[in-house]
Amino acid sequence: MRAYLIDELTPQDVAAIKAWLEDRGLKSAIDDLYHLPLPLELLTDEQRAHTTCGPHVLALETGPTWIRLELLVRACGTLRCSCMTYATEAQQQAMVERLLNLLTELNIRT
Repeated sequence: MRAYLIDELTPQDVAAIKAWLEDRGLKSAIDDLYHLPLPLELLTDEQRAHTTCGPHVLALETGPTWIRLELLVRACGTLRCSCMTYATEAQQQAMVERLLNLLTELNIRT
C-alpha cells in the first residue's frame, strides 16, 4: 500500500487530530480510521462519472504517535469498482498538502 506517514507525534497531537476529524464527521465505522473526501475538482473523469460509487475518499489511519494517509482512492458507495485506484499525482499532492495544513492549523510541528 502506498501511504504518506507522519510519525514521532505526541499522543496529545494525535488526540487533537482525531478530535478535529471527528468534529467534522470524518470518522469511519472502523476505530482510528477517518475518511478525507477528495474535492470534486480533483476527481478523475471516471471517478466523477461514478456518482453512485462516491463519495471518493482517502483513508487516514491514526496510531498512538503517528498518522498514515493511504494514497488509495476509495469509493464509499461500493466495495469494488474500477474508479478505486491509487491517487493521481495531483490528488496525492493536494491531499498531503491538506494534511500538512491541518497540522499547521493545530500548531503541530513535525
